[in-house]
Amino acid sequence: MTKQFPDAVRPEVALVHEIEGGDLDPLIACLREAGLPVVDDVGRGKDGSTSQGYSFEMPDGGPQREQAELASYRCNVMYPSPVAETLTVGQAAWLYDYQTMFQLPCFEALGAPSTEPSMTREEFASTWPHQGWFPSAGSASSQGLTDAEAERVDKTCPAPDSETFG
Repeated sequence: MTKQFPDAVRPEVALVHEIEGGDLDPLIACLREAGLPVVDDVGRGKDGSTSQGYSFEMPDGGPQREQAELASYRCNVMYPSPVAETLTVGQAAWLYDYQTMFQLPCFEALGAPSTEPSMTREEFASTWPHQGWFPSAGSASSQGLTDAEAERVDKTCPAPDSETFG
């Protein structure tokens, strides 16, 4: 967030509770209360499974985009998804490097819209697992990707697998 909006002030936010059982209702309600146009999405796992998700699209630049980033950060800190594994600060820093130096440029090379990091490497690593940012190549409903395009992006620009850190 501070990279994109250097004058932005990171809000002080307290954890309310982790999202349980994939129930995104509290998170989505928080985002909608902040005025973000939330769209329901269905994500696809590498194994073909589906899961309910969400996305939103704000105009590029300007105070609306900054407002969206601040609201997204705030809500994701308040209602984070549970993390199955805990990473060390060094592992989280490596993950940030992988995402910013491989995944985001890969998304860009394929013409897929993506989300820029909302924090520095140090902020990402020190606040893991409640950092409130992961790269995204967009979604079929909000970013105009077809199912085939989304699958191609996932295969070409994979996230680290669960075995990366053992």
